[in-house]
Amino acid sequence: MEKELLENLSSNVIQDVLRALSSAIDLFQKYDLQGSFVDRLYHTLVPLLTHTHYKIRSHSFNLLSQILDEYDQIISCPDVAIPGLLLSVLSVNKKIADLSLSCLKKIMTITETDVFWPDINEVISNGKSTEIRLKILELLIEFADRIPLPPIVKLLDDPKAQIKNAAKLILDNADPAQVRAAINVTRISFEAMEKLISTAAYDITDPALFASDARQIAIAQKDNSSLARKNASKRRRAADELSTSNNRNKSLNNQLLSGSPRSYASMAKRRKIMQEQAQQQNTDFNVENNYSAIAKAKKQATNKSNNFNNYSSNTNNNISNNNNISNRSSIYETKERLSKNSLRNSNQYDRNDQYFDDDDYYDDYQYQSSQMKSKQNEPLINFIKSKPKKLKSKRSTNKNSSNEFNHTEDEANEEFLRLEKQAKLETLNNRPLGKIIPPPRVSLPVRPRDLSSATWLERVSFLEMLKESLAMSTRFKESPSQIVECVLTTAVPPHKKVTFLIPPILSEIILHHPEVLRSHLSAIVQFALNSMVVKIWQADTQFQQFLSVLYLEADPTELIDKALKIVDKNAHPLPYEIFILKAYETRDDIVLPYNIVSHILSRLLKRQTFDHDSSELFTLICIKEKKNVQKFGSGQQPETRRRIIPFLKKAQNNSDISEKAMGHRIVDVGNDPRELKMIIEDEMARGAKCDVPKLSAALVNYPHDNCIKLFETFIRFVAQLPQRIVSEYEEEFVRVCTTHFGDPRLLLFLKADYIEPKVICGLSRCIWNCPSSILEGSEKYLPLLYTMFKESIGSTRYELVQIFLAIYQKTKVSVLNLPEVGKPYRKLIDDMMAQFRIVTPKM
Repeated sequence: MEKELLENLSSNVIQDVLRALSSAIDLFQKYDLQGSFVDRLYHTLVPLLTHTHYKIRSHSFNLLSQILDEYDQIISCPDVAIPGLLLSVLSVNKKIADLSLSCLKKIMTITETDVFWPDINEVISNGKSTEIRLKILELLIEFADRIPLPPIVKLLDDPKAQIKNAAKLILDNADPAQVRAAINVTRISFEAMEKLISTAAYDITDPALFASDARQIAIAQKDNSSLARKNASKRRRAADELSTSNNRNKSLNNQLLSGSPRSYASMAKRRKIMQEQAQQQNTDFNVENNYSAIAKAKKQATNKSNNFNNYSSNTNNNISNNNNISNRSSIYETKERLSKNSLRNSNQYDRNDQYFDDDDYYDDYQYQSSQMKSKQNEPLINFIKSKPKKLKSKRSTNKNSSNEFNHTEDEANEEFLRLEKQAKLETLNNRPLGKIIPPPRVSLPVRPRDLSSATWLERVSFLEMLKESLAMSTRFKESPSQIVECVLTTAVPPHKKVTFLIPPILSEIILHHPEVLRSHLSAIVQFALNSMVVKIWQADTQFQQFLSVLYLEADPTELIDKALKIVDKNAHPLPYEIFILKAYETRDDIVLPYNIVSHILSRLLKRQTFDHDSSELFTLICIKEKKNVQKFGSGQQPETRRRIIPFLKKAQNNSDISEKAMGHRIVDVGNDPRELKMIIEDEMARGAKCDVPKLSAALVNYPHDNCIKLFETFIRFVAQLPQRIVSEYEEEFVRVCTTHFGDPRLLLFLKADYIEPKVICGLSRCIWNCPSSILEGSEKYLPLLYTMFKESIGSTRYELVQIFLAIYQKTKVSVLNLPEVGKPYRKLIDDMMAQFRIVTPKM
């Protein structure tokens, strides 16, 4: 197991590396590991710190940090990881960046200065990234009395002020005598020296420091190049020893497998080599856990495991007598001992496997217990299975007790009907809800480059066709971003018969796919401002709805900022005042930063006179952003202040208006639970390459109490599968869900503050395969799911709609009945629900 795990970590297949990292993390959490394995694992993880796959990097950093925390005295040459750690100090992933600094600190703590200093000195002296240099210098403050100070003194002449300050901070925390000695052997500018003396935390010119100068200067003048050579020599020697050991073990393995008699001088030598291999590889397995090849369990097992370990050691001592003995580790093999006759021993093992089979023993025990239970329950079963005909024959043979038999017959009939009804109800609850079929997709007939040169009649025809398709809830093969690009292309050059066909189309696309605003926000705002130049838009309800959708789905601060920048670039005036006022009418939770408020006020104050719209906007900004307006006015000329004061007075009179902060937003797999758990973990780790029937069989046979704990893990796994695999193995997933996932408490995770989109994706795929009993009382989750619907992107919204339909199918309570559902969202959800067709499952 040890060899396989380390080989997988060095593999070029990403899935193998990820699987090995996951196994290694589990081992660290459950077992105390051997020192030799931890050391080899550490050196295997070092190249993975700079792997191109971000998950491999993240897992490697976590594992490396754990090794440095728990096994810091075992690792040989821990400094080999320093170059990889330095490369990750400015990682985009903040967790990796923090772990890299933490690991650097641990390595510097357990390593001698002459080992780690050359790499650190190269970064702080010749590094091109100021941020990396600053982070390393901040780390060196704790090691100020251990590191050579002349390189730090040289940094006082660095052109970057931040570097100078960081170096000065290290010198303030160092021994004054060492600082004095470092200054005496380092050449820096007069200004840097003068500043150091004047701002130092201690008196560098103190004569008391002179007595220790000679010794400190000798230390300070030590050649750093020798340290680098020594460090490199250590690393090369360790790498050569490891490579030689691996090559030797590999050649011996090949010779043993080939069985060539010319490979050995005598049988004694052969036995000696095999014993060395057995000790080195340590491949004996423990009964209680499968990882004893590389780990020792934290909680030791009782007499069974002790007996088995004794047996394993005897087997290793006598392995040279027989090379063909089976390595199977059955509990009953402990009763037998190896003798000199290896053939007899091997036959004896076969007999043990034949007559003392583990599964037969437990099957026999279960059979006996089931027989006892069946005898106890026999009267009740016979009573339930009794028919009225038998009761009638009894009644005819005994006429004196007819009333008593009539009473017994009625009770039996009632009990039989009750049980039959209960069985039907259980069957109904355990079957899946059905199968949901997504709508088909079609392609657009044109591309943006075709529309750029089209006439206005051709553009009108395209927009009308697209509007009709969206009204029929048609889904396109092209991405929403491509469709929006086509629509915006038709707006240039502007034409009155084209312009007002665009808003309803944009509204529909933005509601279904709000993510298009990220890439096309500037173009959409430009279209809105150009359309608002003509007063016709005020009477167009579809344009008004488009503005409402735009303000609801986009960040209003970003919208206003974009609008102001577009107005600055345009030669002709655009009605940005009306655009901002409409934003405040739609959303009352807008809070603008100071830079946007000052931008608005600057444009308004450029006017000689204020019209109705500009005056209303000025007053509204003073009411909503009073402090920012006062801050802006305090730095203006008196004439400008006099123009601002009347609007501030109006804001003061409207005391009822208060500021509000905006919230950011199956296969025969046996019945052994340990083997089943290993199969489940291994197959789920393979993702789309997993053996779905094998995984399904393992989940079906896995104990029910343990399997229901895997519900969230299961739906996350289903979410990462391609839809093709989910559809192809639909029956397997239905079998798993109907076997285990029928408890309504499984959906309690929906009450969490944050649920990942992939969890929603997996739930929408699995909920229709689960028994309907899982949705008992699920209407209570509708408000939370609706909140998620508003904040999610297009694909997640379709998945949430499938969950809405499943809840309605069971509880007959629709999300549309919620009072908080807004009008645009109500129509959107209703249209999205109408696209799906529900198929009732077969009985």
